[in-house]
Amino acid sequence: MYKIVQFVSPTCSSCVIQKNVLEIIHEKYPTIQIENINIFSNYDKAILYGVKGAPTLIFLDGERSLKNHYGFLSIEAVEEVISRVFDI
Repeated sequence: MYKIVQFVSPTCSSCVIQKNVLEIIHEKYPTIQIENINIFSNYDKAILYGVKGAPTLIFLDGERSLKNHYGFLSIEAVEEVISRVFDI
């Protein structure tokens, strides 16, 4: 199962925009799960994935991390990563 996890901060304006991008991605690719995780209330998960700031996107196949990206990604950039790391 493919999944994109976005680590967010409540004060991060880029996180809000990235969330909107991921909603569009989910509409185009309904088999990809999207999850938003607050880095402050889920610090253990943030440490596990090496998150250093928000937004950070983790592209997963099951529990296996395929790609991490810190910072905002456009729709086109997210789709490019999807085409490279997911078998879709």
